[in-house]
Amino acid sequence: FFGTLSLLAASEPTEPELPLQQLRETTLVATRSERELMKTPGSITSINYDSFAREGVNNAGDVARYQTGISIPFEFSGGDSLVPYRGSGFTNYRMRGVEGNRVLLMIDGIRQPAQIDGAGGNGRDYFDPGIFERVEILRGSGSSLYGSDAMGGVVSFETRSLEEELEASERPWLLNNRLAYQSANKEFSHVLNAGLREGPWYVTLSNALRSGEETENDKGEIAANPLDSWSKHLLGKISYHMDEAQQLTFTAEHFNREQDTDLDSLKSNGDGVSSLQTVLAETIADDSRTRYSIEYQDSKAHALWDHLSVKLYYQYSETNTETNTQTRFANILSRDRTDEIQFAQSALGLATQFTKEYQSFGMEHSFIYGIESSAENAQNTFTRTDRALGGSAPVERPAFDEAELGRYDLFFQNLTTKDRWLFQAGLRLGYYEILPANSDDFLNQTNAPEASPDYSKFSISPSASIQHELNDASVLWARYAKGIRNPSAEDYVGFFNHSATGAYFSQIPNPNLEEESSDSFDLGIKYASKSLELELTTYYTLYDGFISLETIGQEAGPPVTEIQQARNIGEVEIYGIDLRADYQLGAISDALSGYSTGLNLSWADGHNKTTDDNVNTVDPFEAVLHFGYDSIDSETPWGLRLYGTYRAEKKDTTRDYAYYVPPASFVLDLTGYWSLSENISLNFGLSNLTDERYWIWSSSSSTDHESLTSEYSVQPGLNGFLSLNIKL
Repeated sequence: FFGTLSLLAASEPTEPELPLQQLRETTLVATRSERELMKTPGSITSINYDSFAREGVNNAGDVARYQTGISIPFEFSGGDSLVPYRGSGFTNYRMRGVEGNRVLLMIDGIRQPAQIDGAGGNGRDYFDPGIFERVEILRGSGSSLYGSDAMGGVVSFETRSLEEELEASERPWLLNNRLAYQSANKEFSHVLNAGLREGPWYVTLSNALRSGEETENDKGEIAANPLDSWSKHLLGKISYHMDEAQQLTFTAEHFNREQDTDLDSLKSNGDGVSSLQTVLAETIADDSRTRYSIEYQDSKAHALWDHLSVKLYYQYSETNTETNTQTRFANILSRDRTDEIQFAQSALGLATQFTKEYQSFGMEHSFIYGIESSAENAQNTFTRTDRALGGSAPVERPAFDEAELGRYDLFFQNLTTKDRWLFQAGLRLGYYEILPANSDDFLNQTNAPEASPDYSKFSISPSASIQHELNDASVLWARYAKGIRNPSAEDYVGFFNHSATGAYFSQIPNPNLEEESSDSFDLGIKYASKSLELELTTYYTLYDGFISLETIGQEAGPPVTEIQQARNIGEVEIYGIDLRADYQLGAISDALSGYSTGLNLSWADGHNKTTDDNVNTVDPFEAVLHFGYDSIDSETPWGLRLYGTYRAEKKDTTRDYAYYVPPASFVLDLTGYWSLSENISLNFGLSNLTDERYWIWSSSSSTDHESLTSEYSVQPGLNGFLSLNIKL
């Protein structure tokens, strides 16, 4: 293999003749400093705004559609398969066998609200991808750089800014519009990006609006629940350049999504006399997130830093769900119930980063250090009101106690370069605490738990990397990283008495929870020439102290009620291979100029060493092959790309796995673009060209409380998108 790379390198010019796109491809997420992506130790993916538009990205699931080894589960039952509290939604990205709060999700360096798994909980998709400049994905632990919750990886979004375009423009203003239609859910969207420059002031305004319906379940045997959805994501940035070295930026961001769902899947079609009839079953959901931040940057050389960044931010998120049900039996209204659930999370934080460049003993050093701290609050309310049969007073049933969370971290990293060698060493010292309120509403519930003590934990997260440039085109690298995830408020003080709903189990808090940890080892090679980019990564990760909801006993009946509790359950090992190759066919012949092909594939396996069983969150083998053409006509460029995605059947489920196991599938997609003029362009695409009936493993276990049917999670048949881009 190394010999092949050497031959490829020898056949290429040694001068830096890489395409402009490759020369601009840089990354921040792996080292918290800007470096060329193909010469950075780590398995990293970067997707920019233009790729979002060309691939028809319109939700969190589309972001990583063609990135093998990365998926995002979709829960149409809202995370609780036993009680119908809300509609559907994405949870959080899954990679290397872990998901949820084990993968850190950030927007502009600010961690996003935690995922809530039960009792009508929420995912983490409080955003519209239309307002992002790019996303960077780091596979493997990022805890030494970003702290708790980055145990499995990091997904880092960067919002749009038109500063660079304004600086390059002769006009002091810019206006970009994108109008789009998505057929799968009859969705119309409009993304606006506007910029203004006035002296040292720069203003960027972005707004993404979407209006659609349920994703049509044309390949399933059960119709999708009717849904009306509307969302907006507004972003505003004001930057003031004090001088060439100093900049102050204020950012305000607001996301809101409203969804009204008719829960036809829960309805009983009796006559209301001798059999139960559901008169009404609906969910009204309102999700929102608001963020304000102010950031100061200074690139003047000082004794302790050459570059300084200080960011102060406040973020508040809220999920409100109202579920209404009415049933009739014996010709009377037997149920008239409203469940109102709210999850609210807030964070006030400060993040500082200092970078100092220096030389010693013939080596160049980049020393990065900083402080990150945040004071967070998490709370939940659950009010149940029954009006039928005389009614009853509203009952408060919060799923977890209100809690204050504190994060106080200090991090260091040193990057050392010597000739063709790069050495990286990082260390993070973190203190984490949970302070339960032990509120009356929480402790006065039926069968309520006892008051919980405070939780605190000090952790150390080291990392180390080494990289060697074999030649101008190829590098060999290795990486070790320690991962950490502290318990969330739901993990630590979560409680829910499902026995009152007829499900007959209760979830109780665990004051003895410990942190989860991981040790990840990566070995990889990267090759980048004028015509070929290739990355091969192998990895092994050992997770310890996995937090899982376990059955710990029973409560005497009738009926018998299972008692469940979050516990640290032991060791899990996950290992695998990732491969990416992109090749410009014009290197073979001038007649093939503009043609390209590529392959992405991921294989992983996992083993629960404690139970001697498999791991269901490890996705099966996946490969994406693409073939494309980009015209060399600079006046009206156009292009097409055909994707073929193969997903294998998962053969290694756990012994007690009760859900549907999808068969293997192969799906073809076609995307294209056409620049009608310098200021007007079209993007278009067709998904599932052959109208296959297929599933995605990460979403196939989503069920409702009535059955384990897989018909709701089947993917759409042939569908398409069309967007019009106008620049003024």
